[in-house]
Amino acid sequence: MAREYRYRFRAPGGRGGLAADLRAEAHVPPAPVERGVRVHRGVSLAVPDGLYWRDAAWLAAGVDLSGPALAERFPAGLLIEVHELTYPLADYRSEAAALAMDGWLRAEFGLPATGAGVSATSGGLAFQWGEHRDPLRER
Repeated sequence: MAREYRYRFRAPGGRGGLAADLRAEAHVPPAPVERGVRVHRGVSLAVPDGLYWRDAAWLAAGVDLSGPALAERFPAGLLIEVHELTYPLADYRSEAAALAMDGWLRAEFGLPATGAGVSATSGGLAFQWGEHRDPLRER
């Protein structure tokens, strides 16, 4: 059954923020996954048709933050199916997809914090990705 997670960040003093609503479900597939994107070992991500490529990439980055823990917990594999990702347009940044996925995974599986987050700076928003530094950069 799909569950919804609402990610919200409000900058102090009403200087904007981020918001993303994610509806997804996860299950152990009966056979090797034939669809979606392989994110980490047997952990795969399926996104809705028509999703903007940056949102899909940041969703995968959000899964990758917990990839090792998920692969260890689900050695037979895990398929995470995103049914919907929506943003209030005034709060749009694709990076919010990763933060929403990170929150959804922690809520769904009781995973520890990854160190991912965002803070307001004088220049806008600063993203933190724990040990990953820049999650979309090749290691």
